[in-house]
Amino acid sequence: MKERSERQGAPWWLPVLIIAVVYFVPWNFNFFSFRKILYLEALSWRLTVFGNPYEMAFGWVRFDEIILGIPFYIFFHLFAIQWYRLYEGKASVRSTLILGILTISIQAFIIFMTMLPILWNPSWPYVVPPSYPIPVCAFIAWIFIKVYPPPNQEPESDWLDEENSE
Repeated sequence: MKERSERQGAPWWLPVLIIAVVYFVPWNFNFFSFRKILYLEALSWRLTVFGNPYEMAFGWVRFDEIILGIPFYIFFHLFAIQWYRLYEGKASVRSTLILGILTISIQAFIIFMTMLPILWNPSWPYVVPPSYPIPVCAFIAWIFIKVYPPPNQEPESDWLDEENSE
């Protein structure tokens, strides 16, 4: 059996894992404290816990919501592609983790900008509570990279280095 460092390419099950992480791991969290509502969201499902006594509602995201949300969710798809490229030897660990962190940072920025007009409302806490992005995808990728390191990569020369050497 080959050692981890001698393996070439991505394992056959990696695309399944990446799709499962990107589509089924929650990335957004809302809590309406005044109504006692908890709202947890992934790219493919939503869970709402509400009421007294508590009731739960689970629902799959409709296909049209995914299509209309492409500008908002595109960063998750780019992260999945980058994660796979890492194990193909076409990307570095650093760039993959930076993209994972940027994915959730961009989501937080978009959520904050859409909530900004609501914050000016004098009755803000009782209108719409803020969303809290959860950086689970990047954290799972980091753990996976530590447990199953990508194949050894030789540093490639940069185009800038090639120009300076002439």
